Amino acid sequence: MALIQYQNPGVFLAPAQKSANVRAQQAGSGHTGTAVILGSDFVTSAANVLTRATTNVAAAVFGLTNYGEQQIFGPYGGNPPAIQSVFGYTQASTGGPLIPEDSIDVEVWSGLQNQLFEISLSSTTGWISGGSQQAVIGTTGGILLDATTNLFVFDQTQSNKIMTVWGKAVGPNILLPSGLVLGKGTIGDLGARVLVYFNSGVI
Repeated sequence: MALIQYQNPGVFLAPAQKSANVRAQQAGSGHTGTAVILGSDFVTSAANVLTRATTNVAAAVFGLTNYGEQQIFGPYGGNPPAIQSVFGYTQASTGGPLIPEDSIDVEVWSGLQNQLFEISLSSTTGWISGGSQQAVIGTTGGILLDATTNLFVFDQTQSNKIMTVWGKAVGPNILLPSGLVLGKGTIGDLGARVLVYFNSGVI
């Protein structure tokens, strides 16, 4: 039994499961709250506003980001004019984009059409065996935003069971000097990588 190191969630592409890759914008005010949207983040959408998902999110999941807002706008996020001088001119008002598309412009893999995503099980969950709980094909669970790594993982102890395990991700395992394993995991491994889809009504 090995402990598989947490890795970013990813989109699983196969001809039968590939859903639309859409661009989503939040006009004017940049990201909401203090959580910057990163690449490989699950995001929610309400009233055309994108927000980084939280642990045990219940609904309105939009999909998985292909890249995050800082990869476009740097540390200023989605609203640089409010906090940055541009071409020597200080923008005093908040919410005024430099150009019409200059708010959040985040590329998102939609969770529609039973799109499959690859995600780590929680570090207490074993694939088929091991851990304080086990995951198999058909296991339901929710999203946990791990406080240490800041990565999203599949956690069947969450009350909002918005995802179902479709299958096991397959690939090599590499033993790291820390004792953790980087890879997909196998039977009995904690934190193994699985393929999941969002349940009906969540998207």
